[in-house]
This record gives sequence, C-alpha cells and structure tokens, in this order.
Amino acid sequence: MKRALALVIAAASMAAAHPMGNFSVSHYAKLQATARGVEIEYALDLAEIPTFELLRDWKLERTSPQAELDRRAAEQASEWLSKLAITVNGKAAKARFESARLVIADGAGNLPILRITARAHVDAHNGEIEYEDGNYPDRAGWKEIVI
Repeated sequence: MKRALALVIAAASMAAAHPMGNFSVSHYAKLQATARGVEIEYALDLAEIPTFELLRDWKLERTSPQAELDRRAAEQASEWLSKLAITVNGKAAKARFESARLVIADGAGNLPILRITARAHVDAHNGEIEYEDGNYPDRAGWKEIVI
C-alpha cells in the first residue's frame, strides 16, 4: 500500500510540472480582422525558470502587491508587442497596446509560473498582413497562431 501511495504522489507531483519543461516559453497569438483593423490577443506562458528570471528582473515576488505586478505586466506586454514583426501590404505596422492581464499559478516545486495576455490593435484595412513573433526565439514551447 505504501508503494502504491508513493507512486500516486510521484505521479501527482510530475503532473504539476510545466508540460514543455521548466525552461519553456509558450506563445499564443490570435489575430482577428475587424472593421477597425486587426485585433490581437497575444499571450506568453512562462515556465518556472523564465518566470523566476522575469520576477527577478522586475525585483518583485509572486506575493508582491497586485497593483505593482499588474503595472510591470503591462510594461512587459508592451515590450513583447514591440518585438512582433507585423507588415500590412509590405509596410511595417505597430501593434498598439490596449491592456494586459497577469495570471500567476503554481508550477513544479512550489515555484510560480506566469502568463501575461495582452490585447493590442493594428491599423490595417484591406490587404495582406504578415506576422512574426520575435520573443524568446531560443526557448522551447508551443507556438500557436489563430487567424
């Protein structure tokens, strides 16, 4: 019985680990054409190590005041948006930051993981749009683009 319980506990602790590994950064981008232009929902899901590095760079902890975490998340989202290469009919276009949302969850070993989701707008009317994500190019993680 003790052995079975140990296996269940081990399996449960492994399930809590980040699915792509502790160093991964996963990307999600949803681009939606509207009458106003292109609306973008852009999210980065950081595993334990990149979360640790980001919080260290911010000089904050997961228990820091929520207002300060939200402020830094908005700044970070704006920086990440600036690293998206977007062209409209062959001309460079900027994703204009509108809002950001930060979610902190428990990762492996009680380390936090975080996801920052930004909403942005690109002025674009008719034509061809090209998109490329320049954030964390050397990190493993899933990459999803929904149009």
